[in-house]
Amino acid sequence: MNCRKSPRSFAVQSGFCLLLWLLVCGGQSEGQLFKGLGAKLFPKQEPPIPVVFRSTPGRDDILRLLQQRKTAFRQLSSDLRISLDGVPKLRGSFQLELPKRLRVKAGVMGVDQFGVDVGSNDDIFWVWTKVNLPNQKPAVFYASHEDFKSRNSQIRSTIPLEPVWLVESLGLIDFEPNDQHSGPVPTAEGFLSFATVRNTANGKTTRITTLHPTQGLILQQALYDSGGSLIAYTDSKNYRWDSQRQIALPKNVDMYLYQGGQRAKMAIEFGDFDFDSLFGDPDQMWSIQPPANVPTIDLSKVQSPN
Repeated sequence: MNCRKSPRSFAVQSGFCLLLWLLVCGGQSEGQLFKGLGAKLFPKQEPPIPVVFRSTPGRDDILRLLQQRKTAFRQLSSDLRISLDGVPKLRGSFQLELPKRLRVKAGVMGVDQFGVDVGSNDDIFWVWTKVNLPNQKPAVFYASHEDFKSRNSQIRSTIPLEPVWLVESLGLIDFEPNDQHSGPVPTAEGFLSFATVRNTANGKTTRITTLHPTQGLILQQALYDSGGSLIAYTDSKNYRWDSQRQIALPKNVDMYLYQGGQRAKMAIEFGDFDFDSLFGDPDQMWSIQPPANVPTIDLSKVQSPN
């Protein structure tokens, strides 16, 4: 993508497309973080999800399990539905090729020309909004992975959230060698809590991962900034077991973002998952070519709001 630089600054209130990329959008308070984790999380399903922990696992047991899940497949695809407050339900497709290649095309009535194109390749990620949104005309927001993480990134100081949050909501977490882990410890609800501290360009962030005590499934992930304020969290539920790949993936993911004293929510429902079955020209699948009349905005260079 040959993106042209835009002279305009980026304002949080006009950044709906970035919120969509981060796949979070608003509605619960922090006090409700663990509300709803219970019997409805695992409805009756066939085949059943097997037990992986017959006793309380240690830290290395959990890290080993999460790493194994990332080796069960290389490619993943599915239909999806996206629900946002005040926006018609979007339908579209989800494609993933580990570790960084992602494409989500969704729109009203399944027509992505009336929706969004969210993607990532080895170098950059982008969000292309194709219709007028409140305070935002059609535009492509993009940044390189390295620039977005840089200390010089303006938008990073406003939304310190990794663009891989959607992939990690599926339980496909990519820990870094310098991450500091603690736990697991039991929670009052009977689950396991696992904490990870990471040094970022904006200071230390803490991820609290909540797991099922015997099945090892990731139920919730909460991200806190260096000051201890909640940035975002996800609920992953209604897991389905694939006996051939020996992996369980959630059918429903609810994602929340806390920003500027406001909360936003997005609910995602996946269809049946297909593994290692993507086909097509990689240059087309993992790149974007917007029309010349669509503004392109580099998120790593725009001015953050005061």
